[in-house]
Amino acid sequence: MLIEELDSSGSIVAINGALSVQLNDSMSNTFVTATNGDDYAEITDSVSESRVNQSSISYSVSSCDSASSYCVQTENNMQSVGVEHRGRVSSIVYHTPNGTTYWKPNVPDEFVPVKDMEFETWDDSVNMYNTYADKSGFSIRLSTIKRVKGSVTHRYMLYTRAGKPKFQDFDSSISNSASTPRRSSFKAVCCNARLILKPVPNTMRFKIYDFDDIHTHELIGPNTMEFTKKRRKIGYSERNFIHKLSLNKIGPNIAHNLQCSLKGGSQNVNGTKTDFQNATRDVRLFISDRDAQMIVDTMTSRSVNLPNFSFEYKVVGSEIRYGMIFVPFTGVDHHKKCVTFGVGLIYDETIESYKWLLDKFLKTHKKQPKLVLTDQDAAVNKLEIQWCCLMKTTSRCESSNSLFKVNTSHANTLVQFLLYFGTALDRQQKTQLELDIESSTTTPKMPEKLPLEIHPSKIYTRKIFLEVQKEIYRGMRQCYVTSSSELDGIKKFNIAHTNKRFKVVNNYVVELIPDKYLPARWMRNVLPERVHDISNRYSAEDDEESVIRRNMFELLTECADQLIHKPDCVNSLLVQLKDIKDKVFKEFPSEPPCNSKRSIICELVGQPDTINVTIKPPTGIRNKGSGTKHQVGIVEKLLENCNKNPRLCHKCNKYVIDHDSRNCEKVKDAKEAAAAAAAVLADAVVAKSIADSSVNRCVYAL
Repeated sequence: MLIEELDSSGSIVAINGALSVQLNDSMSNTFVTATNGDDYAEITDSVSESRVNQSSISYSVSSCDSASSYCVQTENNMQSVGVEHRGRVSSIVYHTPNGTTYWKPNVPDEFVPVKDMEFETWDDSVNMYNTYADKSGFSIRLSTIKRVKGSVTHRYMLYTRAGKPKFQDFDSSISNSASTPRRSSFKAVCCNARLILKPVPNTMRFKIYDFDDIHTHELIGPNTMEFTKKRRKIGYSERNFIHKLSLNKIGPNIAHNLQCSLKGGSQNVNGTKTDFQNATRDVRLFISDRDAQMIVDTMTSRSVNLPNFSFEYKVVGSEIRYGMIFVPFTGVDHHKKCVTFGVGLIYDETIESYKWLLDKFLKTHKKQPKLVLTDQDAAVNKLEIQWCCLMKTTSRCESSNSLFKVNTSHANTLVQFLLYFGTALDRQQKTQLELDIESSTTTPKMPEKLPLEIHPSKIYTRKIFLEVQKEIYRGMRQCYVTSSSELDGIKKFNIAHTNKRFKVVNNYVVELIPDKYLPARWMRNVLPERVHDISNRYSAEDDEESVIRRNMFELLTECADQLIHKPDCVNSLLVQLKDIKDKVFKEFPSEPPCNSKRSIICELVGQPDTINVTIKPPTGIRNKGSGTKHQVGIVEKLLENCNKNPRLCHKCNKYVIDHDSRNCEKVKDAKEAAAAAAAVLADAVVAKSIADSSVNRCVYAL
């Protein structure tokens, strides 16, 4: 910004040495505009007659090549010294005799609020002031609502950061470390820019009662608008994006980076990395102490509504705990892939816990499995007496555990774990479906084209067929018939392996594998079609609204892809979309309640806002392999506290090191309880000493 010096009469002396204009004191709010590359400049009144009780004044001068704007004003003891430009946003700068600087937005008159201007609804007034704020370079917030006998009399809209800064008293002459202020900052600024509205009696209309457009802070240009509170607000799309990525163990920082890449830069993304992190925090705060109750209600609902689904739980000490042991029941499907058909969360790795879990497994599946593969846990080894089919292995167990480790973390709540678990199962199911499609739509290579290998290629899955084909070729080249005999119509062949010196190729007479040698569990269509139904997928969004929203975005994407490198057509499509937006916002001007942060989190988590909690919140537990923690002694605690700088607790107004304003009451209660316990102990010691002295006197008397 370039501001020229003013002479004592309030005149612009020179603009780049090419202009000299004398202005009268009666001219108020007048400025000079000079355009680069042109030979003219205009002095014109920047405020309409509705804002200042003066007529519009204009002059013409010549020989000006400056690209800046200047103004001279003397009004309410404020002197205009120039116009500050920040991209498309400009503001008139004022100085007061005491050196204070003020900024006044310089926007076209049609966007400026005027006193007594009326609006049909409250939302119309908010939209108008939002439009004015966007063009001026600041953001707004809804503030005080004044009422008299229950009726609204005034409603305020203020600058977002308007407020009273909280300063901490500090005496620099005192060297005590307790008086050293914390290194912190505040955003509040004493700005009186505001819009006050009053309701029109007996109507739904509002009219402007007062309007102040003087700001005590610099206005924001378009390059930094992304950091305003309005642009940092995260809506449904962003929260849904963060939530979906978190189900795949992608954190908020990477989610923000992905949004920046997808939308062409951070300036097009609502919210910063901190806002994305706070969105994840908000989900945890929403779950909070309702975690255990939420998961119990969800699983109980699934057991009622989903076929072949069961759920049971046992409360230990009136609470379900965090840090529990995850026990998946993993089987092998017809593609020889791991598939999970049951899981358990147990409190500890003891015989009683495993026995309870296995009993519930038998209750659900009605029969004991023929073979169970386990890891080498000591408690499980003792169960081999009751479960004689147990075998110890780690390959399948590690494969199953790795599937869930990709999506989950030990820091998850139970509700989050349930969501991640559903995502992992859906991925497992999709892999199985892809292999089914591959087996049914492709034909494997068959070099020999034997009838005996063509038959299994049509009935087995691809993985099993390749193993069968390998055995067929081995039988052709590595085995031979030594002798044969027939008894009661049954042929008997003696087979032997060849050594490396002989090359034998057998000719198979059998063209089809007998049915009794075709196990059903390895066939293609062993699973019913309903297993892969979309309604059985945990993370599938198949409700009507989700389907409509998804189709809407897909149609827009298809149109945009079809018009690549056709800017005129893309611009025409953009105009149509803007018309649709204007129509939607005209019909629904206010933001719906379902777009509130609380409502969005309810939808993402799949839980209601209000819930009856009968199970206490979980607490952490310790199990084998969780490591040991160093026990801090009294001396170490004292040394650690000596190195801490005391902080001022705003609740008790004391400099302390063991608490702050957030937990002052808890520390106070703990100290009172400790003092009460110490008093009881002291009374007990006194009573004991009195009793001992009485006994001593009795002994002495005897």
